[in-house]
Amino acid sequence: MATLIISLIIMHRVFGLKGLLIYELSVLEDFMKTRIDSFLEVFRKSKKPPLGVKPEWIAKEHRLQEIEAAIFRYQCQGEDIPEDWKREAQEIDDFLKNSIHGR
Repeated sequence: MATLIISLIIMHRVFGLKGLLIYELSVLEDFMKTRIDSFLEVFRKSKKPPLGVKPEWIAKEHRLQEIEAAIFRYQCQGEDIPEDWKREAQEIDDFLKNSIHGR
């Protein structure tokens, strides 16, 4: 550590502050390139398949939650619930009851 400090002091005296900063930036740049290259090498070697499609039952559960939240908001405002929402919610609920992951 002391050697590094002495080297930096000498470089500052010889090359000035600008030269010292350029040197420090080049060292940092080399370090970052090495780290990035190492990361990319590991990433490229991984054998995991790409991300696929969200399972249908999860998408339907999220959709049902959205419909139920909208129905609640309408009820709170005293509005009539659209029949399409009721029908879709019932269809999704039936699907989820019959699926192995559903409700």
